[in-house]
Amino acid sequence: MMDSVKSWMQEQKMLQDGEAVLVALSGGADSVSLLYYLKEQSRTTGWNVSAAHFNHHLRGEESDRDEAFCRDLCQKWGIPLQIGDADVRGEADRSGESEEQCARRLRYDFLQKAAAGSKIATAHTLSDQAETVLLHLSRGAGLRGICGIPPVRENIIRPFLRITRDEVEAYCKENSLLFITDSTNTRREYARNRIRLDVVPVLQDIHPGFLKSMDRCTAWLRDIKEFLEQQTQDVLTKACTQNGYRVEELLKHPPAVRREAIMELIRRAGGQAQALHVEMVEDLLSHPGGADLSGKVRARQKDGLLQVQPVHGKEPQWMEPIPLKEGTFLLPSGIQMTVEAVGIDEKENFNKMLFNNAIDCAKIMGTAMIRRRMPGDRFHPAGRGCGKSLKKLFQEAGVPLEQRDLIPVVCDEEGILWVSGFGPDQRAAIGAGTRRLYRFESVRR
Repeated sequence: MMDSVKSWMQEQKMLQDGEAVLVALSGGADSVSLLYYLKEQSRTTGWNVSAAHFNHHLRGEESDRDEAFCRDLCQKWGIPLQIGDADVRGEADRSGESEEQCARRLRYDFLQKAAAGSKIATAHTLSDQAETVLLHLSRGAGLRGICGIPPVRENIIRPFLRITRDEVEAYCKENSLLFITDSTNTRREYARNRIRLDVVPVLQDIHPGFLKSMDRCTAWLRDIKEFLEQQTQDVLTKACTQNGYRVEELLKHPPAVRREAIMELIRRAGGQAQALHVEMVEDLLSHPGGADLSGKVRARQKDGLLQVQPVHGKEPQWMEPIPLKEGTFLLPSGIQMTVEAVGIDEKENFNKMLFNNAIDCAKIMGTAMIRRRMPGDRFHPAGRGCGKSLKKLFQEAGVPLEQRDLIPVVCDEEGILWVSGFGPDQRAAIGAGTRRLYRFESVRR
């Protein structure tokens, strides 16, 4: 197994002899094995191996146990260790990120500071790779997402990316390596855990070589991505002028290259290249006009030139709820919303999809309003089992952080009735006794 790791590191040019490398150490089997492997290899390579541990303070005493374990291990092995920590939960509340996103950002910020320009080695395995690709696929990711975790990205290297978690645990046993286990790894409320515990085993039953096949696929996809990125740079260079990008030049190229070029322009402007945003910009190539992309980036096509630029200043603020009434109107978030009251006779013409955009008028308690999400909002999607917070719902659905406050929410004095894109709450859903309903339509202007 470790011969495979050595060949992989050489193939990817991860480390040169005598180079410094900082291992991201959690205390789990993967990172303990990686630290041990690099330590042993350093006897002949001259690598200057050190470690860093970040305490997220998300699991109480268990988080402190992890930190203590890493301290003891590094002291025993004579490896320099840097410790960082943060109140991830508090920072996530302030920033509006999910705890997972916030933890990752803070952890990598710490690792970069601790590394001070040297290489950072993380212990991602082939098993992690498969879980990441499947998670991205389930959320409708593009090519960049389904390429998975890159073996090398700037100063971050992943020596274990071609071996499985089972192989790592066998290596621990062979070398009598002690490690700790995160108790949250078995909790199925986390999407990644469900993929690891439920989805991957089924795929391995269907095809025992699933993980190795996934590895080959992601390698091919990375090659395709690199080719497209190179094509994209050439296209943008040809299309670039002082005042924007020539639409005529962009339209000369195949859709895959054109979309990659659009995504690159959005990223350069500081936005997230979501599929919807790419479609909006593609539409501008044929129809002059403008489009807001997530409130942070604006695209504009005029006189045959495309501009994709960051929006300066604050996003539209949606502070006050708006009374629910019939009509079409523009919400403060920039979304055009139509509300229509429909009687029982007309309801017969509705298809199932439209029921997701309607509520039973008789089930409204008190005054109904349209507003943005609020702290503490809970939602019980009709026909989908238990309820959950809107924050968690948006996180699981992959709604970008900057879009969450723009989504219209219809509520009454008892709570949420309907959420745009997610349908009605269970208590307001259309039923056999429905006599009159409200139908909603919301469109981003």
